[in-house]
Formats: sequence, structure tokens, C-alpha cells
Amino acid sequence: MCTGFPPIFKQKIRDKAYNVGDSCTLKVHVVGNPMPLLSWYRNEELLSEGGRVRIVRGTDDGRHSLTVLQTKPNDFGVYKCVARNKYGTVTCRARMLCGGKLISCRVQ
Repeated sequence: MCTGFPPIFKQKIRDKAYNVGDSCTLKVHVVGNPMPLLSWYRNEELLSEGGRVRIVRGTDDGRHSLTVLQTKPNDFGVYKCVARNKYGTVTCRARMLCGGKLISCRVQ
């Protein structure tokens, strides 16, 4: 008999630096039982699929990604991934920075 457990990030999103016009992909690997549902945010605003935003929901392996196509200046900021199931909620954050070099790196 399987017992449930809260979500756990095996891989968290990381700070990345991009130039305007580049595509940016943030990836997570999360496990939990039952399999967690994920939500993505930019600067605390919920993101949804559409336009330049592509959200890939993992199959049974728990690998998910968020891609922003042809980034624009307003795409840069703090991104958050929230994984939830009935046993709990976990969050990871990273910054998407403008410019070819990563100025600082901090994952929460």
C-alpha cells in the first residue's frame, strides 16, 4: 500500500540571464504522492499558457518546464514555481535577468 507524501523538488529553477529576444526555459523536477499540480508566476502574477508562454506539464516523471519565447524587457523578474498536493505545498524562486552575464545567483 502506497502512502502519500508532500511535494519535493528534486531540481529547482535557477537564476538565468538572457538577452532581449532570446527564449528562456526554466525547468523543475518535482515528486509527490499524489503527483503535485504546478503553478508558475512572474513577479507574483500567475502565468498561463498562451502567446509567448509555453508550459510543459510533466508526465509521470515529474519534469515540468516554463518557456518564454522571444523575451521582452518586461519578462525579466522573479519567477516562482509552486507545487501542491493534498499533503502540502512547496515553492522555489529564481530570477530571470537581462544581459548575457549572470550578475548574481540566488535560489530560495
